[in-house]
Amino acid sequence: MDMREAARVYCSLVGEEDDQGSRDEDAAFAHRLLTALADAVASALRLPEVEPSDAESPVAVSHEQWHACYRRIGQRIGAGAGCCWEASYPFAEDEAQAGVGLGDFVDDLADVWRDPENGLLALDAGMSLNDVQWQWRQDYWTHWAHHAAGATRALLLRSTDRGHPSP
Repeated sequence: MDMREAARVYCSLVGEEDDQGSRDEDAAFAHRLLTALADAVASALRLPEVEPSDAESPVAVSHEQWHACYRRIGQRIGAGAGCCWEASYPFAEDEAQAGVGLGDFVDDLADVWRDPENGLLALDAGMSLNDVQWQWRQDYWTHWAHHAAGATRALLLRSTDRGHPSP
């Protein structure tokens, strides 16, 4: 799967307007989200190293669009979604260095959505695939890779905690 396809799958999944469902439906959604996220990460890791042109992206996701995405994901993940404990640097020698704190994995999932969605919007507006691939690669390594790592762990643990290791 290439990055364009992975981005379309992930972005359309988080764009679904469904309300919170039953426990099993929410678990199934979380599993589909985890799978789409893993595919997006794998595709980002395979992006080619290219040189960009001087073109500027003609479009970008607004804060209002991001916030609507955040709300949709939170509704679909279910009650208690969002806050989880995490370590900013898990290889630290002690808790203080690890930066243990409260994270918001719904925020992580929405931030992951923003960067690939910006690329899809740019492609739809006529930006070259080369330029979009360059931007996706930069955004992955400087921004959403960290969000994806936290969200992947949280989704995986949330799924298995609920007794749904493979919905």
